[in-house]
Amino acid sequence: MEKQWTIYRTIKGYERYEISIHGQVRNRITKRVLKPFLIGAGYEAVILSDKNKVKKTLYVHQLVAKAFINNPGLPEINHIDEVKTNNHISNLEWCTRAYNCRYGTRGQRISRSRKRTEALARL
Repeated sequence: MEKQWTIYRTIKGYERYEISIHGQVRNRITKRVLKPFLIGAGYEAVILSDKNKVKKTLYVHQLVAKAFINNPGLPEINHIDEVKTNNHISNLEWCTRAYNCRYGTRGQRISRSRKRTEALARL
């Protein structure tokens, strides 16, 4: 379902499609919204075709950030609330790899996992 008063921008390199601030990808001509699927570690993705009909799988959060958030030269995108399916512009920020790894509870989860692995190795 399309949200009222949604802003869309054309996706660079995939001009037949546009992305909204909510993370909806749609065909510019038919206005049909594409249904994202989960990939990798739980991120939403869509398959888009370029002008040569070459298909590519792209992460929705990356499409939103590239279209709407000015990148000050940082390589990664952080989900502020740590919900990987919340691709709204207000939930995304460009960041460094180190910041993204330390952000929120992710670092705590990795630390616990390492401690658990080390404890099992001692057995």
